[in-house]
Amino acid sequence: MVGRALLLWLPGRADAPAACPWWEVADGRLLAHGTDSGWLPRSADRAREPVTTIGLVGPADVRLEARDPDDLASAQARTAARLQAEDKALGADPHAATSTAGWIATTDAARMQGWLDWATVQDVALDRIVPAAALLPRDGDWHEARFGPHKVIAKDGLAMPDDPALMAALVGDDFVHSLDNEALLDRFANLEDGVPIDLRQGRFARVRRWKPDPKRLREFAILVGLILLAAIAIPVAKALKWDAEAGALDRETAAIATAALGRPVTAEAAEAELRTALGSGGAARADATQMIASLLAAMQPEVGVEAGMIDWNASGTLSARLVSADSAAVNRVLLTLQQRGWIVTANPVAGGDGRAAVDLTMRGGA
Repeated sequence: MVGRALLLWLPGRADAPAACPWWEVADGRLLAHGTDSGWLPRSADRAREPVTTIGLVGPADVRLEARDPDDLASAQARTAARLQAEDKALGADPHAATSTAGWIATTDAARMQGWLDWATVQDVALDRIVPAAALLPRDGDWHEARFGPHKVIAKDGLAMPDDPALMAALVGDDFVHSLDNEALLDRFANLEDGVPIDLRQGRFARVRRWKPDPKRLREFAILVGLILLAAIAIPVAKALKWDAEAGALDRETAAIATAALGRPVTAEAAEAELRTALGSGGAARADATQMIASLLAAMQPEVGVEAGMIDWNASGTLSARLVSADSAAVNRVLLTLQQRGWIVTANPVAGGDGRAAVDLTMRGGA
């Protein structure tokens, strides 16, 4: 059995004290037991292995019925059996549960709620609630076992407490096998891996809250750290990319303005220098600023295209030589300028270095 299991004999009242028969088992061994409230600190001991808390209930509170496991193999068959058991049960609000091991258990919903309320008062969560009689052998014979002060007698699910009148009526002269403590402990030890039937089904199913394994907290901490690092790194990487693109655009702007003016010009001063050089003498000169800006904008997405030998004359014509290893990129620049309303002519020339070169002239439309 992996981990620990804490078994509690559940009292019949929600306001009952914490003292009850209990057993703590792990790895097939009985670690401790008692009939007091000594189980409470063991249920909350975070320094030890996680504990599975299992409530045991007596035959006076739960009716058991044995079926062929094959008859309850499918989810549909178990649902049908559960509904039939609730329909046949006495009481205003019955609750039934089924299992693939061939058990049908029926109790009262108010009793189920009482057990859960008692556990809530003790600040403990019941992982499973198991009829004690389902732990006894199922072989056609009567068996009895002691759960602390409580004695359970059962034959294939037909179970009863230690009551002389019931014993006389149901058992008669049949032999009753006694389940010793060692055999009962073996059955306890197997409960953490799987119970014969669990009453915590349907509306009373356990809603588990996720809790990290203390042994994996370091892994979670590393994972959270990596997520935070990625959250910081992504915008930083984007900012560096934008800065690099802005730097490339600034260099291109400075190169065009330098070529146009015939002297070194920075990107920050390019617009002012061009306006000063153009002066305010007429619409043709104003067009030159628009032409240079439009040429720069058309070249921006074509990172491999370079502009040189830029010139502007008083007739309102801008001349430039575009050079690129990709002739299609040059053609896209020319097409963009034409789409923006400029009259563009282009003449291929020898680049001298194997790259495509085009001498263009552009002027405003009529």
